[in-house]
Amino acid sequence: MEQKKEQFVIKTRLMKTNHSSGKKSLCKGNIFFGKIDLKNINKIALQTGFTKRKTSKIKPFFLILGFYKMMVKNLKSYEDWSSEIGIMSGKSLSKQAVEDRMNAATSKMIRLVFEDKLNSILSSSCNNKVAQIRGKFNEIKIDDSTVLSLPEELNTFFPGNVSLGRKKAQIKIHALHNFTENSFEFLNVHNYTDSDQRLSDHVLPHLQSGDLILRDLGFQNLTIQKELISRGVYFVSKKKSGVSVFDCKTGIQLDLLKYLRKKKYFDGVVYVGAKEKVQMRLVIQPLHKEIADERRRKAIHEETAE
Repeated sequence: MEQKKEQFVIKTRLMKTNHSSGKKSLCKGNIFFGKIDLKNINKIALQTGFTKRKTSKIKPFFLILGFYKMMVKNLKSYEDWSSEIGIMSGKSLSKQAVEDRMNAATSKMIRLVFEDKLNSILSSSCNNKVAQIRGKFNEIKIDDSTVLSLPEELNTFFPGNVSLGRKKAQIKIHALHNFTENSFEFLNVHNYTDSDQRLSDHVLPHLQSGDLILRDLGFQNLTIQKELISRGVYFVSKKKSGVSVFDCKTGIQLDLLKYLRKKKYFDGVVYVGAKEKVQMRLVIQPLHKEIADERRRKAIHEETAE
C-alpha cells in the first residue's frame, strides 16, 4: 500500500511541474519517469552500491528526477539540484550532499536505470508483424547515435561545434540495441567530433552470422559492410547520393535517375562503390507525395543555410 501511495504522489507532482518561465511544462519527463518502477530502481541502487543503508538522505529516484527538473529550468549548479530534490522529498538538502554522491556507483546506477526504462518503452512497441520479422533472423539489432548539448562550462571536457563565435559543449551517445532480446549491447559516450562512420566498426564484436543490423545513412561504410557480408550478417542501410552503382553482369555504371524515369522503382543485385565493388541488393521505391515534398523543403532549407 505504501509503494502504491509513493508512486501516486510522484506521478501527481510530475504532472504539476512548470517551466521557470511560468508556462506549463511539456513534461517530457512524464513519458520517461511517470510510470517508473520504484521497486526496480531501488533494487538497481542497491546492486550498484548507490544505496548502502535505508536512511540515505538522497533517494535514487529523486536524484535522477531532480537533475531532469533542474535542466528543464535551464539551471546547472549543485545548489539548484539539491533544491529540486528538497522540494520533492520535503527535506532540506545541502549542495555538498549532492556533490558527494558524484562517484562511480552513482554513474553506474543512472546508466542501468536509463537502460532498464528504455527497454520497457521499446518492448511495448512490439506487435505480431514485428514478431514474424524477428523469426527470420538470429537477432535484430539497431545501431544509432544522438548528440546532446551540455552547459557551455563543460566545453573544455566535451568540445562541440561553434555557434555565433561561442564553443558549445556536446557529447555523442552511441548505442546498439538488441531488439530481439530487448537489451542494449552497449551504450557508449564519445566526443562530438567522432563521426558515425568512424564508429561504424564498433558493432562488429557484437554481431553473429544470421543477425540483422539496422543503421541510418551516417554509418554507411563500404569496407565495414563488406566485412558484415563476409560474416553472414544482414544489414539495411540507405544509399549515399554520391556512391556509384554498377551492373553485376556488364560492370557498367547504372544511371539510376534515367532508369527510374521509366520504371519508377528498382530492385536488383548490384555492385556498390567505384573501388570497393561490394555486391548488394538495391531497392528503390517512390515515396508518398507528402514525404517527398517534405524532404524537398528540407533539402532547400539546408542549401539556403549553407
